[in-house]
Amino acid sequence: MILIHGVTLPVHKSIICIQSVYFEKAFQEAFVEGSSGVLTFNDGSGAAYWRVFEYLYTGDYSDDLVNDFQGKVAFDCPCVRGYNS
Repeated sequence: MILIHGVTLPVHKSIICIQSVYFEKAFQEAFVEGSSGVLTFNDGSGAAYWRVFEYLYTGDYSDDLVNDFQGKVAFDCPCVRGYNS
């Protein structure tokens, strides 16, 4: 699971880790994120992080800045569609 400024973005580690060495290393057991299964981003632009995950899932990203990251689960992200919690 990813937390972007407190917004839950459930992701598939098998999808993001195979495409990104950063995420592959972050989710290794040697790190807190690997043990907890949660990677948190509180600094920087929520929209920029959103685009990273959008790109990892679709191979593209939107230039639309209307996504609101304040206290919601990001259900319109391609990585969440069809997600079973």
